[in-house]
Amino acid sequence: MKQRLLTSFVMASAVVGSMLTVACGPQSASDKHENPNAAESTATIVTSDESTVPAVDLGLSVKWAPMNVGASAPEEFGNYYAWGETKAYGEEDPTNGQNYRSSDSTSYRKDFYDWTTYKFCEGSRMSLTKYCVNTSEGVVDNKTMLDLSDDAAHATMGGRWRIPTDDELAELREKCTWTWGEANGVAGYTVTGPNGNSIFLPAAGCRSNQSHGLVADKGPIHVGGGGYWSSSLERDKSSSLAWRLNFGEKVVSWSYESRCEGATIRAVCAE
Repeated sequence: MKQRLLTSFVMASAVVGSMLTVACGPQSASDKHENPNAAESTATIVTSDESTVPAVDLGLSVKWAPMNVGASAPEEFGNYYAWGETKAYGEEDPTNGQNYRSSDSTSYRKDFYDWTTYKFCEGSRMSLTKYCVNTSEGVVDNKTMLDLSDDAAHATMGGRWRIPTDDELAELREKCTWTWGEANGVAGYTVTGPNGNSIFLPAAGCRSNQSHGLVADKGPIHVGGGGYWSSSLERDKSSSLAWRLNFGEKVVSWSYESRCEGATIRAVCAE
């Protein structure tokens, strides 16, 4: 059963700290688990004069971006993407014919998050055209990780930036200290790595036109939680699901969600 985002807020003040950042510049190309580590730490506001996006070293296997894809500050929500799509809410994608057919217009703009507008299907979760391992769900290609061409972080930020894998997001959840609070009035978690450096993940909710009640059709309604995509398909239960880090004030969980939903992304880069 999916882990649902919690709806309550307890606001705390954020204080400015410091971190080590390095450039990540151009280069060629269990259903849920709870994290009990909610110890005190220091929220971080990131500034950098680098021309490339700085990468934050948390002491993990990869370095992390200081803000969400599409954001210009750590507390900004940034863009919402369906899993494997590289165009965000309000953007046009002529390669996604589902957007065109659903809106019955001359526009390919993404303004609806459902299977009827999802790029890699033919209108339903049982008609997948890419990233499928089950014959009953569509065209089997046995791809379980996003191609770089379908990676919104890489498409937006370039260089070595990409969406984290399920293992990399699990490492962030399991090896870091998570502290609920605020950054510039926005609720979310300060995530502090083993080396003391930290990033802030805002509680940006998600966009979905499905009927599970997390957000309204026009979304996002601020439900007190965040959802961050991995690049990894759910490999056992259904090819229509992908792994996502979800959190609320009292829980940080790891669950699979419908690929057609719009969620935020925090990019990573490797050496």
